Amino acid sequence: MSPSDVADRGAPVRGILRWQDAAGRQEAFLCEGDAAQIGRGPDNDIVIASGHVSRHHAIITWRAEGFEIADLGSMNGTLVNNRRMEQACPLANGDVIRLHDIEMTYEAVGKDAPEPTPSPEADRTFQVLPTAPQPRLLISAGPQEGREILLTGGKMVIGRATARVAFDIALQDRAISRPHADITQTPEGYALADLGSVNGTLVNGVFIEEPVLLRDGDVIVLGETTLLFRGR
Repeated sequence: MSPSDVADRGAPVRGILRWQDAAGRQEAFLCEGDAAQIGRGPDNDIVIASGHVSRHHAIITWRAEGFEIADLGSMNGTLVNNRRMEQACPLANGDVIRLHDIEMTYEAVGKDAPEPTPSPEADRTFQVLPTAPQPRLLISAGPQEGREILLTGGKMVIGRATARVAFDIALQDRAISRPHADITQTPEGYALADLGSVNGTLVNGVFIEEPVLLRDGDVIVLGETTLLFRGR
């Protein structure tokens, strides 16, 4: 997307990312409510031109009054202000995000600030485009990286793939229990619950003990598999 292609989203811009990669000087506008997936794969909202960045590396998500960033089980990790992330991290104005060899700066845009315009110095300006796909899970790291699982409603049980037991969502990961967790459609959305698994279930880096209502952009870890929940 060139600077002239940035459309009026209707939602105010609340953050800007700036960085330089093999494709030149880049920037991304983040609107209130966005969940911006970052990685080198073409299916990301923000595509990074670097072989050291994972196909699905991190996600920046609007939460309440600001953005937070979470790693998606990337090979080289995500650092914020030179500290490696272990769980989702709120972003503040001026924070520096490092994806191995790519350094990104984050600028917060206040509610009373004028609507920003694309920088004339940028070779490309990204913007998250609204979509309305079926709720789904994307495996961003693990043995089945890149697989997308559509959520069909009702209750879906997640467990380790075996020849004897057929789970609704069968994962080829020896660190996952049989069964491990379930995801259930409720009137409020999809809820994730651990089923007494050996290694536990994490959402945004925190072990869950009770069912958790998932939000768009939540990062789930089961065993050695990282999944991204996309709800809209």
